[in-house]
Order: sequence, then structure tokens, then C-alpha cells
Amino acid sequence: MTDPSRPDYDLSCWYLNRRRLMSLTGAEPMLGGVGDRDAAAAHLRELAATVGLERALGAWLERAKPPTLGQLVAADELAVGSFFTHFGDFYSRGVPAMHKAKMERRQPPPQALIHTKLDALRPGLKLEVRFSHEYFTANSAWTELGRRAQLLVIGAVTAIDANVVAALPWAIATPFVSWADGGRSLVGASWHNRLELHPSQIDAFQEIRLVPRATTQAALMPLRGVPEAHVKMAFAELIGEGEVPKDWGGEQSDLFTSALKVDGEPYAAACLQRAGEVQADDLGGAGQERRPSG
Repeated sequence: MTDPSRPDYDLSCWYLNRRRLMSLTGAEPMLGGVGDRDAAAAHLRELAATVGLERALGAWLERAKPPTLGQLVAADELAVGSFFTHFGDFYSRGVPAMHKAKMERRQPPPQALIHTKLDALRPGLKLEVRFSHEYFTANSAWTELGRRAQLLVIGAVTAIDANVVAALPWAIATPFVSWADGGRSLVGASWHNRLELHPSQIDAFQEIRLVPRATTQAALMPLRGVPEAHVKMAFAELIGEGEVPKDWGGEQSDLFTSALKVDGEPYAAACLQRAGEVQADDLGGAGQERRPSG
């Protein structure tokens, strides 16, 4: 997790090892709502149990505040058996083979794997998490865990071999924004949008919600005649940035500011003004503009 001091533990789980989660959350989440008339069908009973576990796990995480993988590495406390959480960009391997074995009813089907680099924690370090389909919470888990995705892993270390940390997952989930009681955190919003902020989430641009979105190229044509310098000046005025630099060949961004605010909190950001999709070669004559932070 990127910011343990500001947790947002609303989870959409793709994998739940229920036997192990029961030891954390107790039996109540499995029973809540199952006896209701509306949950009489088997698939609704399954859904009720899954939702109950997701909520109970989120409440437990917020209460217990287990260490992140980064905290364990920084404190030199990472060991076999360590319980941890980690939010990161994971790659997948083996899901198609696992699905084929399942369809052919081969037993036991092979496990799949998600893995991520941990160079920011220690150069060369990797995390590998193996899982089986028996604990998938929905059919969409085959897709979500079969591609590159940003995921929250909650689990325990099973082995440390050279620079590879192997782990048993208790849950693999996508954190999302909680709208309960009108609450929303920047961390949760960023997780939900894969670490992106949409313009309407920035305080100065909230009124974008009131402007109908242009749906045709013709509607955008008038903007082609607006000079880039005027766009930069208007952007600076909206966010309250008084210093607007002139363009030059060695710049790393078009505009840098510490005046940007999200939910009232100030953030530093570097802004790039480019039309269409931006590639590294487009960022200045020698690709200088490569370090935007927002």
C-alpha cells in the first residue's frame, strides 16, 4: 500500500482464501444475510458470503494495520511467515494453462502466478504470488488476474530465495473509493483510477462536471487556433500559479506548480502540453521532458 497513514480499505476481491480469512474475521461474515429471503438462491448466498468477507477484511485491515512489504524490508524484518500487504503493478503468468486444465478436468490443475518487481525497496528484489482458481470470487477473476494490473495483495511469506520473495495470498483485490458518508480519500481515488487523477478531481477544475463533453471533432476545432502560451496562462490562472515560464528546448515540463489542490490538500505537479498520445520521443528535442509528477 502506498500510504499506510491514509488507508482506504474498500475492496473488490478477485481471490479470497476463505479458510485463512475466517481466522481473521470470524464466522459472522459468512452467515450475514445468507438466511434472508432475497438470498435464497445459491448464487445469491455465495454473493452474500463474499461481500461479507470483503467488508470484514476491510474492517480488520483498518483496525489491525498490518505492515506493508516495504515496511518489513526497510526494517530488515522480512522473514518466512511474515504477514504483509502490498499494492503494486503485477504481471500474470499461467492463467491460460490453468484454465485449459480446468476445462479438461485435469487434476490437480497447475497454479498461476502474479509477480512484481520491488526495485524501489531493494534492487533486484521480486515478489511472486501463486494462486489456484478454487478461491476465485467471480468469473471475471480469470480476466483480472490474467493480465497486467494494479492489485492489492494480502498474504504471508512462504519462502525467500536469493532475490525472490514467494508468498501465499489470503486475498488479491482492487481497492476502490468509498462513497459511504460522502467520504473519499486521494489514495483511494488514485487506486481506483490506476494512480491517475481526472481533471474533475482537482479542486480548481471541479466545474468541468457541469460542462457537456465534446463528442465530435468539429466541436474541438475552435481550440486549434488557441496559442499554446494562452492555454498555459489560463491553466496557471485557474490553479493560482503566478510564475509561468517561457518555453525552451531543455525544459522538463511546460509548467511546474505547487499550487495544485485535491480535496483541499496541496500537491506539486509538472504539466505537459501535448496533443494526442504522448511518447518519450515527443517530449522535447532529446526527450528531456520525462519527469512529470502529475
